[in-house]
Amino acid sequence: MTALSAKVDSSDMASVRETADPTFWVDPALIDVPPGHRKLHNDWVETLAGSMRGQRQMTPIEIVENGDRFLLSFGQHRKAAAAMNGEPVLALIKTKEQALSAAERTLRRVEENFVRRDQTVLDRAVDVADWRAVYQSARGVIKKGRPKKCQVDTISEVLDPRLGDTVLEELSGQFAASFTEAAQRALNLSQKGVFRALKIASIAPDLRSAIALHDIADNQSELLLLADQEPEQQKAIVALLTSGRAAKVDEAAAIIEGRPAPRALLPYERFSNSFSRLSAGEQHQFFELHRAAIERWIARKR
Repeated sequence: MTALSAKVDSSDMASVRETADPTFWVDPALIDVPPGHRKLHNDWVETLAGSMRGQRQMTPIEIVENGDRFLLSFGQHRKAAAAMNGEPVLALIKTKEQALSAAERTLRRVEENFVRRDQTVLDRAVDVADWRAVYQSARGVIKKGRPKKCQVDTISEVLDPRLGDTVLEELSGQFAASFTEAAQRALNLSQKGVFRALKIASIAPDLRSAIALHDIADNQSELLLLADQEPEQQKAIVALLTSGRAAKVDEAAAIIEGRPAPRALLPYERFSNSFSRLSAGEQHQFFELHRAAIERWIARKR
């Protein structure tokens, strides 16, 4: 007898209640969330709770039988919203035999995250890194002729900052090349975009969790600066950011190193930093767009 049949056949129908469709109203307290799901966004949970109140949930979550409890596959925010309302959550229940593989669950979770709500830069980076890791595991890693340090096999190794930018660039290029040019543009999954995502995802999971709801989670430049730090320095910086003693990575690093905090960059200085990271082709496109201004500047210098 499965966990579901045991509950449905019992006289206590408060925890699991069948609907007209192949879904059930389930007590959220019976559903465990496995590792790998992103941190809850409280504002989004509250928003969903308002729309779902009175058991008006339209899209079921998906859960898997696990003894006399369940494991969440998808729908963490809807589960939390139902719990906030003190109501059951509408769920599609699958047996372990029906459940997706770990790789399939990862891809489904990434897909849901991409379309359900706006993601922070940090959310998206981790999802892209997970997606790339599943892709790589399916294709295998070509090792012939590579130095030993490039022989990457596991997700944890892929996200290890000690691999260095060269290996991350190679992995990024392989993954980006699996998409058409149109898909790369639509999903922002160019080689550079994937590289930045892998770089950000190399931040240790506990530190990512600590900053998930901090302003830095939606600031790509700050996340990349953090990812460039040594692990112990990252930990100290995150502690200062989350305590409110520092607002930016450079400011936190200055506090740690006992030096004056850097002055805030002027708008043109911030743009210059971004411009310097563009490829030659992208810089030339910028020159074409601003040809008149550049020609006026050259004329003044003569």
